[in-house]
Amino acid sequence: MISKTSKVGIIGAGNVGADVANALVLLGRCVRVVLFDRTLSKAEGQAWDIEDSIPLLK
Repeated sequence: MISKTSKVGIIGAGNVGADVANALVLLGRCVRVVLFDRTLSKAEGQAWDIEDSIPLLK
């Protein structure tokens, strides 16, 4: 049985960071994913895109 990690932090919200965050959410491997980026608006935009896909998982 695979247990969930409570929080994962990803440094860099570029293509790789956003894809890793998206994969963690889609696989349901953690309770919270935190994106850090030098540009706040980039991290927020990626987080909003991932958040928009969550209702499709249920």
